[in-house]
Amino acid sequence: MGISEDLIGNLCGYLESKTVIPEAIHSQMMNYYRQYIAIGGMPEAVQKYVDTKDFREVDKIQRSLLLGYQYDIAHYATAEEKVKAEKCYLSLAKQLLDKENHKFQYKEVEHGGRAQKYFSSIEWLLRADMVHLSKLVTDVRFDLDDYARDDFFRAYTTDLSLLMAMKDFSLKQHILENTLEGNSKGGINEYAITDALYKKGYQLYFYKNETTKREIDVVI
Repeated sequence: MGISEDLIGNLCGYLESKTVIPEAIHSQMMNYYRQYIAIGGMPEAVQKYVDTKDFREVDKIQRSLLLGYQYDIAHYATAEEKVKAEKCYLSLAKQLLDKENHKFQYKEVEHGGRAQKYFSSIEWLLRADMVHLSKLVTDVRFDLDDYARDDFFRAYTTDLSLLMAMKDFSLKQHILENTLEGNSKGGINEYAITDALYKKGYQLYFYKNETTKREIDVVI
């Protein structure tokens, strides 16, 4: 986007000194950040935006990429898993953007859906590197994996581009105009943060205590 090394250096300086970033710079960088969320990190989608600055054209690329992923499921999954894996995958946007509880719920895949029927499909998507999971930890202490529950997790696409293709174009408009509200706003911000941390190689967890109502969306 033509952001200079000097500006990036200044931003790092503000971060290291814990100094408030001037509003004009902050506002501009947040606009870029919202653009990134709407575009995602898939090289083809990024290049299309750089070339055209047209989000409709980006949207076409994103939907083409999603179709490619669906084709991979149809091509590589076993006959038993094809339909189930695709249903699980296409439910991810609804799981995180349309409801308050972001835990992956099999009933959102299919009315009356259960882990017994669909967990193997989640495992297939995980092995195919089409999703990454954030597991619930019952306590926030070392080693986090010792406190993680395999049966209680949140599931994310491996790039924001694919999430965007699962929703209609209006989601991009709301992101860019900063007019998201409610569950969608919380879900998108959570998604963007987990996307960045996942790409940095972190194993992700979350914490939720139903008794005290304490919750931490992302724990590393």
